[in-house]
Amino acid sequence: MARLPLALLIGALLAAPGARAWTLDYRVDLRIEHASNLARRAEPVDDLVTSPRLSLALLEEGDRLSLRAAGDLEKRFYDRSGFEDETLARVGLRGNWKILDQRLGFAFEDSLSDQPVNSFLAESPDNRQRVHVWTAGPTLTLRPTPRARLAVELRTGGSDAERNREFDATRSSLAARALFELDPLSTLSAHAEAGDVDFDLATGATPDYRRQNLFVRYDRRLEGGDWSLDAGWTGLRFDARVDRPARRIDEPLLRARAGFELRPRTRLDARLQRQVSDAAQDVLDAAPTPEQFEQPIAAADLRTTVVSSEVFIEQGGSLALTHGGDTWNFALVGYLREQRYESSESLDQDLEGLSVALARQVRARHRLGAFAAREDRGFLSSTRDDQDLRYGLTWTWQRTRRLAIGLELSRSERDSTDPTQRFDDDRALLTLSLRR
Repeated sequence: MARLPLALLIGALLAAPGARAWTLDYRVDLRIEHASNLARRAEPVDDLVTSPRLSLALLEEGDRLSLRAAGDLEKRFYDRSGFEDETLARVGLRGNWKILDQRLGFAFEDSLSDQPVNSFLAESPDNRQRVHVWTAGPTLTLRPTPRARLAVELRTGGSDAERNREFDATRSSLAARALFELDPLSTLSAHAEAGDVDFDLATGATPDYRRQNLFVRYDRRLEGGDWSLDAGWTGLRFDARVDRPARRIDEPLLRARAGFELRPRTRLDARLQRQVSDAAQDVLDAAPTPEQFEQPIAAADLRTTVVSSEVFIEQGGSLALTHGGDTWNFALVGYLREQRYESSESLDQDLEGLSVALARQVRARHRLGAFAAREDRGFLSSTRDDQDLRYGLTWTWQRTRRLAIGLELSRSERDSTDPTQRFDDDRALLTLSLRR
C-alpha cells in the first residue's frame, strides 16, 4: 500500500505545470549517542548508538499543485546492547493536484512512522513497529453561485502495521459538502460523510464497521487570527460479532479551534474536541510537517499512538503558546485527553501533558536551549498510573551557513505504580549536521 501515494506524488510533480518551482530543504546528520538505559527498563542496559539521518522538507504552492511534505530516515547501529540495528522513518505528506481548474482535483495524504507494539511498555528498540496510513481520491467542485460551493469527495486508503496485524485495513469514504459565504470574513458549511473500514483479519473482537458523520461548521476570520466550530453527530454500525448481533453507537461530534497572533511572531492556538476517533486518524494527525523542520528548539513530545483496530471516544483539548524571533524562541504546550474504547476497556486512559522549550541565540553562531515535558497517564481498568518526565539542555554551534555541531544532554524518567515499569535514562547526543 505504501507505493500508491508515492506514485501519485511523483505523477503530480511531473505532470503539474510549474510544479518544478518547489522549495526543498534537506539536512544530513551524523549522530553519536550514549544511553545509560537504552531499553528503558528497571534493569538498565547502556549502549553507544551511531546513526546517520536524512531529513527533508518540501513545499509547493503552484497553480496546479499544492504540496506539503516532511520527514526523516535514520539508520541506528547499536554497539553492545544486543539489539539488532534498525531503520526508523517518519514521513508526512499532504497535497492536492488540480486537474481541472476550480472543478476537479485529486487529494492525497500519507503518514509513515514508528509506533510502540505494546503501548503499556516504554519506547525501546524491541518495542517499535512500522505503521503506515494513507488516503487518496478525487474531489469534484461546483459553484452554483459566486458565494456558494458544492463538493463531492471520493477517498480510498489503507492502514497497516508491521506487527499489530489487526490494524491492517482497507478504508473508503464518500463525502458531500456545501459551503456558503455569509460575508467576506465568515463561512457556514454542511458536511455529510460515509465510510467503510474493512479489516484484513476481521474477527468477532475486531469487526468491520461503517461510519457516518453529519455536522455543520462555522469559520470566522479575524484580524490576526481565526476560529472555527464543528457541531454534529457520528454513527457507527459494526458487523455482527460471534457473540452478539450487529451493534450501533451514536455520539455527538463537537470540535472547536482558534488561533490568534497576540503580537508579531507570538501566537496562541487552542483546540477542544469530543469525537469518535481511531489509531489511523491519530497517526495522520501526528505526521511531521515542514514547519517542524525549521524549528530551532528541541521539542519533548511524549505522546504515542495505541496501534489498535478499536475506535474510541476522545474528549479533551490543547493550548499552545509559541514565539519565534531572531533572538528568542519559545513554545509552551499543554493538553488533556480522555480515551474510552468501544470494546477494550483495558485501553481506557486519561492523559495530562505539559511541555516547554526555549532557545536563545547568545552569539552570532551559538544557540543555547532547554526543554522539559511531563505526561501523566492513568489506566482506568487497573490501578496503574504512570508519570513520564523528560528534560534537557541543547547547544548548537553554526560553524558555517551549512555546517553545524550540536550537543544535547537529556534525562528521561518514569515513575509508576507498577514497579516493573519504572526507569531512569540519561543520554548524551553529539550531532554533526550538513544542511542545504
